[in-house]
Amino acid sequence: MSDPLDDLPASPDSSEDPALTLAMVKTALSAKLYDELTDGDDTVTDRCIEAGTLRAEGLFSVVKVTLDPEHPLHREIIRNLTIYEMFAFNGDSKGGKEYLTAATDLVSVNYGNVEAIQKSYAPIGAIKAPGRRRL
Repeated sequence: MSDPLDDLPASPDSSEDPALTLAMVKTALSAKLYDELTDGDDTVTDRCIEAGTLRAEGLFSVVKVTLDPEHPLHREIIRNLTIYEMFAFNGDSKGGKEYLTAATDLVSVNYGNVEAIQKSYAPIGAIKAPGRRRL
């Protein structure tokens, strides 16, 4: 008697092309720096790609633009943010600040000044400290 689950695939079939691949990140960095940031573990890069994509979505939401992974400029922004996340993963966010700045500048130049838009947001609410009562 055969198990009906034997015919199922081992992993879901993903026909969707990712916005950024491991090879794209590897070509952006020297081999020595890549090995230092990942300690030879490519799963670190995969997690950083996901984190970089989320950070890119956040930047694009500020300027009210939808992230298009097929757009070459958007891929470049995601790649820069991924490299920043790799530095941050190693506890060196200052070392990767140039990549964060480059990504933010690309968004600002092409879609609107991110910092100016962030500063223009009005506060949603305010918190007031309770008054002191005399005992």
